[in-house]
Amino acid sequence: MTTTMLEYKTLRKLAKTKEQIMCNTSWVRESQLEDKLYKQLHELADEMINSVQYVINHRGAYEDAGWKEEREFMDCIDDYGVRFHYQQRCNLQEYIGKLIINLKY
Repeated sequence: MTTTMLEYKTLRKLAKTKEQIMCNTSWVRESQLEDKLYKQLHELADEMINSVQYVINHRGAYEDAGWKEEREFMDCIDDYGVRFHYQQRCNLQEYIGKLIINLKY
């Protein structure tokens, strides 16, 4: 009922940034890229919840709206945010949780 992970534009950006981190040798540059990756994950959360809101607006509310996306998002954090501190991971999870709670039915 919602968009699959392959359809999110932000995933391409995330993959490119992760590749840059893996190929990088400078610690300062790596830190900058990790900050960029963190911001891109915020963008991905927004994009995912916007797609859920679009479905709700056009087809009506459905059971557990947004929670499947939250699980996919957390999988994405595991894939792309390998070096994130525990607090950063919790902040991202809390961010998407707030977005889901604020969905308009």
